[in-house]
Amino acid sequence: MYLRRSREMLPPRGAVQIRRKAARHDCDRIMVCFTPQDPTRCAENVNCPVVNLSNGGIAAEYDRKMLSGVSCFITYRTVSQQAVHISGVVRHCRDIGGSHYQLGIKFTRNLRFEEFRPAKFRPGRDVAPGLHARNLKPRTDQVEQPEPSDEDAAGK
Repeated sequence: MYLRRSREMLPPRGAVQIRRKAARHDCDRIMVCFTPQDPTRCAENVNCPVVNLSNGGIAAEYDRKMLSGVSCFITYRTVSQQAVHISGVVRHCRDIGGSHYQLGIKFTRNLRFEEFRPAKFRPGRDVAPGLHARNLKPRTDQVEQPEPSDEDAAGK
């Protein structure tokens, strides 16, 4: 049987086809511990803010340029305090200014339901249980300039 497609069923001309299999969810105050397995550097754990999260990957801010194809690990806590340790591969690295980069990381497996619920970051609490991680270096484009004191203003 031959079915005729109506105009309503066809995508508009020039429409972008979406290749993403899972929806991205923007994150606020979510931190993960990022551990790149870069053979050119020593291994380090870094607390990185999450930009967005999907079932198959994550976008996070990082303070160094990273090559595509570098293996890595992501570690964090869920809202029920379960530790999540998942491996992935850096898919892209985009300069966002201020000597910071946005990394797109594809997980080697999909997240389970509970793993898809990361806990919000709270000061004084480790991002990843059992790992000592450094914080990101401050962005160079957001460094606050000291305000001139009254003496400096009067002297000029």
